Amino acid sequence: MRRVLVRMWAWVDASVRTVGSAVVQGVMGIVGIAAAVVLVVLSSPCFAQTARWFEVGPNNPTQGHAMVYDTARGEVVSLGGFIVEDGNGTTRSRTWLWNGQSWRRAAADTPPARQLHAMAYDSSRGVVVMFGGSQTGGTNISDTWEWDGVNWTLRTTMGPTARYFAAMSYDAAREVVVLFGGLTSGGVTSNQTWEWNGSTWTLRSPATSPSARAGHAMAYDAARQVTVLFGGGTLGDTWEWNGSTWTQRVIAGPSARSGHSMTYDSARGKVVLFGQFLQTPPAIPSQTWEYDGTAWTLRSTSGPSGRYQTALAFDPVRNVTVLFGGSAGGSSLVDTWEWNGTTWTQRFVEKPTARDAHAMANDSARGKIVMFGGWNGTVSSAATWEFDGQTWSQIPVSGPSARNDHAMCFDSARNVTVLNGGFLDTNQRSNETWEYNGTAWTQRLVSGPPALYIHAMAYDAARHET
Repeated sequence: MRRVLVRMWAWVDASVRTVGSAVVQGVMGIVGIAAAVVLVVLSSPCFAQTARWFEVGPNNPTQGHAMVYDTARGEVVSLGGFIVEDGNGTTRSRTWLWNGQSWRRAAADTPPARQLHAMAYDSSRGVVVMFGGSQTGGTNISDTWEWDGVNWTLRTTMGPTARYFAAMSYDAAREVVVLFGGLTSGGVTSNQTWEWNGSTWTLRSPATSPSARAGHAMAYDAARQVTVLFGGGTLGDTWEWNGSTWTQRVIAGPSARSGHSMTYDSARGKVVLFGQFLQTPPAIPSQTWEYDGTAWTLRSTSGPSGRYQTALAFDPVRNVTVLFGGSAGGSSLVDTWEWNGTTWTQRFVEKPTARDAHAMANDSARGKIVMFGGWNGTVSSAATWEFDGQTWSQIPVSGPSARNDHAMCFDSARNVTVLNGGFLDTNQRSNETWEYNGTAWTQRLVSGPPALYIHAMAYDAARHET
């Protein structure tokens, strides 16, 4: 048990006065902030009467997920996958959204958890279509869901039989989602071609089809109005579907592979392919291939590390192909990359490093959470961070020296965040009082509380004082 002398002080613009004191017995706990989890203050400007925890980025290695670009809402949608948490792996139903700067988790997690499912974006109806997959334990699924940007809706359980490792793409000319192949019950591969028109699945019966396979990839070439299929299993063949006939393109290209991903770069008229599965060494190579309708070209052997069960989606607003996660063979990955047609760039989503003994306040005037300082186990921080509900940003301002166990509160009458005290890296307590107006920190030279740390502050809106 720890005895702490607590004195209550009131901060009124330029003066401070004691309003009482008390002796409290109790165990003093410190709440830390992980690199991607944040407590968001929703009501009081100084402490949370109502609060919730939520994740602001995919923080766990992920493979077997699916991604598409939602044109109507201008963001990449990623669903599910096999996710490693605390050394254990399981399938998840999480929906993540990438706006080009940061990931955020959607509130809706309606579809059952799964991996190795198929997704495509239906641009005529403005919905993401998702089919099938495999659940933890190896149970295959045959459900069709649609995402409208807010909610997932189960559309049907009729149509293709339960399967995983199938491939889908959206044929914009004919306004149908095309599905081919996959692993069905008992591990049997399929060579079926199915189409979804928004209400019904239809089994197509072309005279010629690619052989049965799983782990292949497909992308719709909008310029030539054909669906391109490559590989799967131990195959390295290229096929095109025009809505009535499959045609094999006998051309050189990537080696036989499965577990790769493809998307269509509409800005440059190329199908982009990345990844492959190798069951035995050597290490998986990093290869980026492009197909222009005539030939495959190896464009890059650098960028993301070699992997399989990754996912690609093309962002037509920023003209980049987005890659997230995958498996490196024994270890899943959690990185985000973008391909601009020439170079891969890894996107490091800015966020605070792990820490404890920091302080946060809700700047209700600007709609930002302000965080300052904290202890990382070795040294204190003097960094100021802001969180706007989606993205953390480190603010390049000077101000209080590095410290931890200080107190902060937002003064809504003067629209400033007030900071007091704390424990410095010089092993001294501070009696400083600082204010942050969203642009700069200013030290207020006033008398007041003695040097304190592990104390608390709150703003009294009725009397306009802290």
